[in-house]
Amino acid sequence: MGLLDFIEKLQRKPQRTREKILAASVAVIMLLIALVWFKTLRQTFSAVSDSAPRAGGKPFEIIGGLWNQGLEILRKEINF
Repeated sequence: MGLLDFIEKLQRKPQRTREKILAASVAVIMLLIALVWFKTLRQTFSAVSDSAPRAGGKPFEIIGGLWNQGLEILRKEINF
């Protein structure tokens, strides 16, 4: 069964059934995104707390450094 066949089969279902499938699909995708976000967020905080400057520095330099560290961790996680 190809993707187009699946879409046609889905279009033939009643409106209420399609709405339930949509809600379930959105919930699953949202859960997956949240899990990836929490995993990378935890790794980012642990990496930042180990290497973040403790005092001093310009605020935008600190925020930029934290942003770059977070992106680097995300790149490693996704294997870019």
